[in-house]
Amino acid sequence: MRRACERWCETHDPRDCPLDVLAEAATDASSVLGRDLDAGEVERLCASVVATHVHDREQAEAEAAIASTREEERLAYVARTAQRIRLTRSDPPPRGKR
Repeated sequence: MRRACERWCETHDPRDCPLDVLAEAATDASSVLGRDLDAGEVERLCASVVATHVHDREQAEAEAAIASTREEERLAYVARTAQRIRLTRSDPPPRGKR
């Protein structure tokens, strides 16, 4: 199955999807079916695996961007809140044990 996936990669753009991922998917599909996949099945399988791989990668990038934005928003909120507290407090700062 690995060779069939290699041939598919030679004529198609795997879009940075590792060959091992394609070969493992083909091997799993072959095992489930109990037979080797024909050329058409390998083509459809590889195209589907690449599409899933690209989608997962883009989703992870989007989630990372959202998380970084949330972190920036959180830090800005903390800074605003700390500034507001400093401006509205009239009592002296607490004394700790020294």
